[in-house]
Amino acid sequence: MIRLPPFERLRPNTFTEASQMLEAHEGEAMVLGGGTDILAKMKKGITQPRYLVDLSTVSGARYVDYKEKDGLRIGSMTTLTELETSRVLQERFPLLAKAAGQVGSRQLRNMGTIGGNLSQDTRCWYYLQSSFGQKCTPPCFKRSGDVCHVVKGGDRCYALFMGDMAPALIALGATVKICESQGEKVIPLETLYAGDGNRPLGLEPHHILAEVEVPVPPPNSAGAYLKLRQRSSVDFPIVGVGAMIQLEGKNCLDARIALTGVGPAPLLLQEAGEILRQQEMSPEAILQAAQAAAKEASPVSHMGVPAGYKREMVKVHVKRALEKCLEKLNYDPK
Repeated sequence: MIRLPPFERLRPNTFTEASQMLEAHEGEAMVLGGGTDILAKMKKGITQPRYLVDLSTVSGARYVDYKEKDGLRIGSMTTLTELETSRVLQERFPLLAKAAGQVGSRQLRNMGTIGGNLSQDTRCWYYLQSSFGQKCTPPCFKRSGDVCHVVKGGDRCYALFMGDMAPALIALGATVKICESQGEKVIPLETLYAGDGNRPLGLEPHHILAEVEVPVPPPNSAGAYLKLRQRSSVDFPIVGVGAMIQLEGKNCLDARIALTGVGPAPLLLQEAGEILRQQEMSPEAILQAAQAAAKEASPVSHMGVPAGYKREMVKVHVKRALEKCLEKLNYDPK
């Protein structure tokens, strides 16, 4: 049996109090949400905080609230199962319900939270080795070393962000509320990520993701989330695609496409979206956008998946996601 190392659990009543605890124990404390990520790493000896700030005791942090005027608000401690089964999401944001249902297994979704899924650490086989495996290889960038075992001679960490909820929410233009001891701020979700495999979030250690906000879907729009993985459950994505399209007649008013599993942060595809905007949705336009997506993603061979295969799967799944959006809008591009 693999046991957890000793730690002290701190129980804040508010996010402000939680942030103050993190500040007071800077360098020794980490956030505990659902625990599906941090506890597994602690058992492997990857990280050993002296304190865990348990957000399950924060009052009013678990909710799904939708208003036609203001949009959707999700508390960061809301579980993925609650999102998957939410009637509001199934009716108004089926893209999010689908993405939530694609995360891990039922047991993991019962524990895992939306805040934890969005702020999860990047993944790499070399980084996630057991304590025994860690002794067999020199420490990498993510372990305070000076080497990357994925890209030989690489000067940075190539660990992958592999969360499912981020691309779906980014496609919908979501923002997140960040709390600290001195107040709070709201930022676009895509700016939460630093694009650094070693330190994936662009936040200070005492910052806490408190809420996700999603605007009201624009008229005549639809979204889709597609995920490629080795097994039909449990596995992280090889490629995940979140897409949203808004039409006016045959023309695309707006298109947002985001990827996961292709780099150290979820990727909002600028060129692919720009290709589709203000032109007629045709098979040629969809293919052109999918090809641009594969080029913009520029993955490396990682986690047992060759770069060429992943690039091809980006093209295939972006094309399928866009076609799925049009199908929901009862529009045939042929």
